[in-house]
Amino acid sequence: MIRDGTGQDDPAALASLVREDRAEEARARITAALARGEDGPALRLAALLLGAAAPRGEAWTPEALAPLLRAPFPAEPAGRLAGALDRMAEAPGAEFPRIEAACLLLQADEPHWAEQAMLPLWPEAGTGPLFARVLSGIWSVLGRQRQAVEAAEAAVRLDPRAEEYLIHLAGLRLQQGAPGAALLAAGRAIGLAPEHAVAWRMASAAHLALGQVEEAIAASRRAASLSADQVGFAEEVLVSSGAEALNREHAPPPVQVEAPRRETPAWARLPASLPPPPRVPLGPLLRTRARIVDALMLREARTQFTHSRLGYAWSLFEPITHVFILFVAIGLMGGGRAPIGDSLPVFYMTGVLPYLFFCHVTERGMHMARDSRVLLSVPVVTLGDIAAARLLLRAATDVVVFLVTLTAFIAMGFAQLPDDPLSLLAAYVVLFLLASGIALANMVLSELSELPERVWTVSLRGLYFISGIFYHPNMMPAGIREWALWNPLLHALEWVRQAYYPLYVSPYLDTGYLLRWSLASMLLGGLLVAAFHRRLRGAT
Repeated sequence: MIRDGTGQDDPAALASLVREDRAEEARARITAALARGEDGPALRLAALLLGAAAPRGEAWTPEALAPLLRAPFPAEPAGRLAGALDRMAEAPGAEFPRIEAACLLLQADEPHWAEQAMLPLWPEAGTGPLFARVLSGIWSVLGRQRQAVEAAEAAVRLDPRAEEYLIHLAGLRLQQGAPGAALLAAGRAIGLAPEHAVAWRMASAAHLALGQVEEAIAASRRAASLSADQVGFAEEVLVSSGAEALNREHAPPPVQVEAPRRETPAWARLPASLPPPPRVPLGPLLRTRARIVDALMLREARTQFTHSRLGYAWSLFEPITHVFILFVAIGLMGGGRAPIGDSLPVFYMTGVLPYLFFCHVTERGMHMARDSRVLLSVPVVTLGDIAAARLLLRAATDVVVFLVTLTAFIAMGFAQLPDDPLSLLAAYVVLFLLASGIALANMVLSELSELPERVWTVSLRGLYFISGIFYHPNMMPAGIREWALWNPLLHALEWVRQAYYPLYVSPYLDTGYLLRWSLASMLLGGLLVAAFHRRLRGAT
């Protein structure tokens, strides 16, 4: 045993320091005691757990643990803990002996010692998802919610297909007061394991916290249909939401659970009928949808740009290369002056970038419902949310590409700032509406047949040559120009050029015609989505 004359450095006193979150002080005292030549199994064991000294490779006994524990530990788990500590001493850099020791220390009601057993390897790039999950649980027991969430998110990043890690993260997010994030985590877990009752329970709790009563009740009933352990929770959701009579005529759950029902207290009994819950005000409803779209955009950005070595760089490389190839090819064919302005690369840029913007947005609609099967398993996520997130992200990416390309051209002396930035922004907004309506139509049609995707790909190639990308409409024969002016994309490109070039007023631009096309495409796309909504959800 350690003795300093006051008894402050004996193992029990040092263990008290650790429980008071004064591990650094305990570590300093152990180091000083070892330097004085004091020794003993409990001291060496405390030094091992705190990382105060290199282990000697000795075998630990349950008796050495007793001074460090708050209460006597049963012989069998104490023997297992001693063995885990022995393996931890033999391989200090191995994570599984530390995981085993930490779990047994938690079982002994010693979360602070469990934390100290894990910390030497954290944060460490080589640790696995189980290590992060166990450490998250320890921090949750200790009330360190922020650290617990960080470790839980690390576990999910390391193994995104483990539903238990997602369920644990959802629970922590609920405790943290972030039901939207909890719902996304629970939804991912449901997508991986649709029959996991606890995942549905977490989704129900998140819906309830968001004020989405009907979704909360539906998810709690699903949880109860999957496990008798969740029947009580489903009843509590009904009582706490004040909606026991809501949807009473719905079909029973697919699996009838025989479980004892608790007597409902008199104060919680509801009348035979209740009015439906009030509608959520428009403001909170829009804020909820905006949060969901924001989270989906973040997820889509990570999926789209972090799984590729080029990532965002390819989005920049494509249009710049396109402009360069046009410049070189037409130059080799004896191309002369720019039809507008004095720079051919800038003229091509004002045609190529809006055209690619249109192509990229319309192509995002292809197979959108089929590719979103996991997200659509979350009741609160709609096709509209997914479409908005994907199309807005694609549009934002292309706008950034336009700004970066323009900046590069200005730096090289090719270009100048747009003459009318607000008009340029308006042109892009109207072009986005036109492309979004077509993208919604493509989303529906691509689920009905493979033919629309092929037809649209060919159509985009044709539009490349009749939209004035690398020439001005003045250069067309009059008869062909009359037909080409039916093309709304040509009007969009003319609007962009009119906004960019000073003193240029396009004789062919009809903004009213382009606006009518944009509104019609949005209306058509919306009607198609509404008509085939059930089939699109069934694509999952």
